[in-house]
Amino acid sequence: MPHSSTTTSCSVICLPYLAETKSLDLSEMHHIHLASTEEIQTRWAKISRQYYRTALVDDPENDFWLIYAYDDFRDEYLLLTVTGPDAHNRKEWGSFLRTMRNDIVEPWIVGKIRFPDLDDL
Repeated sequence: MPHSSTTTSCSVICLPYLAETKSLDLSEMHHIHLASTEEIQTRWAKISRQYYRTALVDDPENDFWLIYAYDDFRDEYLLLTVTGPDAHNRKEWGSFLRTMRNDIVEPWIVGKIRFPDLDDL
């Protein structure tokens, strides 16, 4: 369902179903909270600061993150995956995220692996 941009100042994308980007405790990896239902999109659309758009503590079934890596040197982003439900559950997702960091992000950051730009395909 398409949405128009909100009027807040955003560094990358500012849509009602995205929250502010936040760093993970894994270097070069970040996450963005995703609104997984229309009800959450409506609630988030009323919150002008993306920082406060997060899943409710008592609602793990609607807790989803978009995980991505950022290479500061090349100024490039690598979209990795969506985690959830219960994306804040590090017991469930921690090992998966650490493996992704070791197997994909680190080699990408140091230039051992490259992924084609979609515009080049």
